[in-house]
Amino acid sequence: MHEAMLLCGIALSYVSFRWILPMHPGKRRQNLRRAVLREIAAIARPGGEALADRHLSRLRYLVFRLAVLAQGQIKHAEDALAALSLGRVAFHLVQIRSAASASPDLRERVEKALLIAAPMQGPSEMAAKLRDHAVTLGNLSGPEEGVITQLRSLIDRAVRDLGAHASFFASAGGKRAGKSSPAGQWS
Repeated sequence: MHEAMLLCGIALSYVSFRWILPMHPGKRRQNLRRAVLREIAAIARPGGEALADRHLSRLRYLVFRLAVLAQGQIKHAEDALAALSLGRVAFHLVQIRSAASASPDLRERVEKALLIAAPMQGPSEMAAKLRDHAVTLGNLSGPEEGVITQLRSLIDRAVRDLGAHASFFASAGGKRAGKSSPAGQWS
């Protein structure tokens, strides 16, 4: 009896995923893109410093899956690597934000950079806002000048990734474009 129920369950799942809800590479790629954006958002979430390593590891896995799914299409592989780069930028910004030696002013500026960067809301506009934010960082000096230089380079890298691969971040919303983004802003 139990064996028959087990075999019926396997047959039912095969039928449903083969003919009722078929999964094709485009749909799988779209789901992976959404998951990538959710992981980037989770990395930068305030108070989530403890889990940032775990989310970065998940992001690496998802990017690997996207690269494998690209099957030789260079554009898709480069888009996946740009998402990984953006996730690394968010991770480093979170590390700067959570550093014990960071001043309140520096933490506020890092937080602003994390809040500005919401690639799923319009990557071109976010890249422009981040670029403006990097310019305002150029006016700062003092004991944290090395950290500010690192912060500017991280923001510049995020701007490059958002600008060069805007279609990846903009199209990741897919059918949900009218709804709020799954990752929302990075908060």
